[in-house]
Amino acid sequence: GGTPVAGTLALSADLTRLVFRPTVPLVAAAVYTVSVSGVTDAAGNAVTPFTSGFTVGTAVSTGGSALALVSWK
Repeated sequence: GGTPVAGTLALSADLTRLVFRPTVPLVAAAVYTVSVSGVTDAAGNAVTPFTSGFTVGTAVSTGGSALALVSWK
């Protein structure tokens, strides 16, 4: 485990994207792991838990950060 990143979650109106917006900037060049579990779809079916990772770029962004998990139906 690492240190959790505080933020907010929002589901898109078309129910295909779950967007996480951290409340603090992500650290440049840092590696992050995303784990999703305990989620159900619109019909109430359990979504298979998954884990993925990404590395933050080194350029400065003034627009804020967001991570979108997109449905691949």
